[in-house]
Formats: sequence, structure tokens, C-alpha cells
Amino acid sequence: MPSVVAILECPNCGAAFAPNENKCGYCKTLVSVNSSAHTYGEEACDRAIAEYTAAIKRSPGDSLSYHNRGFAYECKGDYERALADYTEAIRLNPGNSLAYRRRARSLQNKGDYQHALSDVNEAVRLNPEDDIALSLLVGTKRTLDALGGIKQTLDSQTAIQQQSSEFLEGIRKTLDPYGISRASEAIQRNPTDAAGYWDRANGLWERATTGWKNYAGAYAGYLQPKDKEILLGDLSQAIKLDPRHVKARLLLSELYTIWGQHRLARAECECVLQMDPTSREAQERKEKILYSYRHTYSWIQRMVGIGWN
Repeated sequence: MPSVVAILECPNCGAAFAPNENKCGYCKTLVSVNSSAHTYGEEACDRAIAEYTAAIKRSPGDSLSYHNRGFAYECKGDYERALADYTEAIRLNPGNSLAYRRRARSLQNKGDYQHALSDVNEAVRLNPEDDIALSLLVGTKRTLDALGGIKQTLDSQTAIQQQSSEFLEGIRKTLDPYGISRASEAIQRNPTDAAGYWDRANGLWERATTGWKNYAGAYAGYLQPKDKEILLGDLSQAIKLDPRHVKARLLLSELYTIWGQHRLARAECECVLQMDPTSREAQERKEKILYSYRHTYSWIQRMVGIGWN
């Protein structure tokens, strides 16, 4: 396990150095790194990175070299590599308060203020006299408080928007309880979507049959001629766009049965049973079609005095 030593910071260039050194051995390079935005650009950072990389190869357990290379990456704006080097420096020397503080700063630059707060707290614990770390701690807490307030405001706005949407949806349902107008709008937006045609057909059917379902077949005549035309057209279009649309075929079969078109009604049921031989609804409807056909034929026979065989 690596020994824990104190890490000091050069007041001139900000580079890390050990207490037993008489002077900062990296001052010249890192002054160039610090002032790179004004003078040397990325070239100074690259020279520092190359120097510390060579030092790491010579001494892979050198926490100082990892820390200083991380600082060079940070100055260059490469926060991912800076974080990796600061993390390795901390692993090699857990008492490196400066690495914690600088890692916190890199985390802030990436927008990760929660983890930055943890690091800067550790930096202050290790070195309570670090004024920069104390200032960073205060700033990080204020930023988190501000972000929390912003999140709370956004959450409130989202809740208001959701309530408004629910209110408007309630109004739409009141004005259009069967969704016919909404389905028509959906068809206009996407005329090739079978769902829109089915929704409108189903809405027309629900509107026509509401309150009439206890009167066998009586509601068939309640459909207005225009609605009947739209209903049949929508069901046909839904099936054309989606030949496996079971609901559309079953409703069309029911309409054909009510209107006495038993062969067409049976054909739709047969299509459904070909797609799904276990469809209980199609089987039951097929039986109803046969019953309706026999009932209608018997009635006609009696009307003409033929009788039922």
C-alpha cells in the first residue's frame, strides 16, 4: 500500500510538489500550461503531458507525475483524461488533497456537481487550510442549490403542463366523446395508417349503438346514410391497408349480418379464422350468422306460406 504523504501546491504555477523538495521542479513547464490560452496554446500542454508520461514510464508508482499530467490535461480541456490521472494519483496517494480538489474542478467542468461536492469535501477534510478548496466548496454547494431550485421549477412547470393537457383532453372528449374528429385529423396527417380509419369507424359505430344494444338489430337503422357510407369506407380502407386487421373484419361482418348480407358476413369471419383458427369471437360470430340466416329464411318462408322444412 503506498505511503500517504503531504502534497503542497506551488504558489507560482500551481504544480504539485513534495515537502522535501526545495523548489518546484515543474514550474517552467506548467507556467506555460497555465498561460497557454494567451501564449503557447496547446503546444505547451502537449509538452507537459509528454514530460509527465515519460516520468510515469520511468516510475509507474509516482503519484506526483499522474497528478501533474492530470493538471496538464485539465488545462488542455481534456477532462476525461484529467479525471483518470487524478483518480490514479489518489489511488497511489490517498492523502493528496490537491488531487481531490482538482478532480472536483474537472467534474464541475463536466457538469457533475454532485460527485464534485464529494471530492471537494474530502479535499477540505484533508487540508482545512486550503482556501481555494473552501471557496470551491461554497461555490459547489450554491450551484447545487441553484440547480435544485431550477429542477423544482421545471417539475412544477411540467406538472402544470400535464394538468393543462389533461384539462384540454377532457374538453376534447366532451366535445368529441367518440373520438371521431380526432380520428379524422389523424387520417389527414397520415392517410396510410389503418389505425386512423379503424378509430373513426369504431367511433361512428359506438355513437350509433349507444343506448340501442338491448334491441337486437334495431340500432342498424339508426346509422345516418352518410355515417353508414363513411363507416363502410373506413372499415374497407383499414382492411386494405392492414389485411390482418381482425377488429375491422369482425365489425364489418357484424354490419353485413345486420343488413342481411350473410354471405359477405361469413366471408369476413372465414378470413379471420384463416388468420387465427382459435379465434373464439370469429367462431361465435359465424354461428350467429348461420342462426340469423336461418331465422331470416324461415320468416320469408312463412310470409309466403311455404313453411319450414
